[in-house]
Amino acid sequence: MLHIVHGDVRVLLSGEINCNPDELMTRIGQWIFGLTALFFSANVCAESQKSTPVWAHEIVAEYPHDPTHFTQGLLWHDDALIESTGLYGRSGLYRKSLTSGETLKRYALDPRLFGEGITVHGRRIWQLTWREGVILIYSLDLEPLAHFRLTTQGWGLTGNGRRIWMTDGSATLYELSPDDGQIIGRVTVKERGRPVHLLNELEWIDGLIFANRFGKDDIVIFDPDDGRVVGRLDLRDLRQRLTRPAGWSPSDHVLNGIAWRADTRQLLVTGKSWPTLFALTLDWPERSRNEKQ
Repeated sequence: MLHIVHGDVRVLLSGEINCNPDELMTRIGQWIFGLTALFFSANVCAESQKSTPVWAHEIVAEYPHDPTHFTQGLLWHDDALIESTGLYGRSGLYRKSLTSGETLKRYALDPRLFGEGITVHGRRIWQLTWREGVILIYSLDLEPLAHFRLTTQGWGLTGNGRRIWMTDGSATLYELSPDDGQIIGRVTVKERGRPVHLLNELEWIDGLIFANRFGKDDIVIFDPDDGRVVGRLDLRDLRQRLTRPAGWSPSDHVLNGIAWRADTRQLLVTGKSWPTLFALTLDWPERSRNEKQ
């Protein structure tokens, strides 16, 4: 007699070898099913116990950042920094000098709009709004061109030139149509089988998406196709290097803003009303790089 008990799987195989052939085959099938379920469950359990790799980073430069700018989106394009800022009555879209932090051009949003994440698709800049249900479309010179309707809150936004992804503060990564901004797909971002909530600002880099989490001092790194988290950046060291301006609020002035300089392979990061923007180099695991290229 072989008796297997695992969770809700109970298999009992007994009897003489010369029992009814159909009955024997049924019992053998049950036994194999039970072993398969046991093996699969053990693998899932082992996978869930694996710790997420923390990627090493090095701070290689620090640049000035306007502490009045409540950063909601950040990107690097055509050798300039493009930044989206939030807060009602203060939201805007900026083109800036990285080295000086100087504003080169600015577009002020309607005071009823709260600016959020941004990305470049083709020759257009897309900018989310928080709760207003609108995606704003601009030329690369920050001239408003059009808008799309949005059916969720808008938080983070990124793209790879072909596809566009968005977050709304949950654990869901949405894929948007490049034609009209409508949701055409979604995936739940998970770490060791558990949803990762509070996903915010995004940046697509070499096939993976890097995401701020609201109120957290880390960045999660995941595959946009299946939502599987493959790494993290622990950026608590950045706060320790900040000179905190008057009116600083630890709960409001959080890490937010990720941009990738492909030419130098540096990650640019800052926060809401931070006085500094940091340039980081990453110790990118070779396996993660190769899997997505």
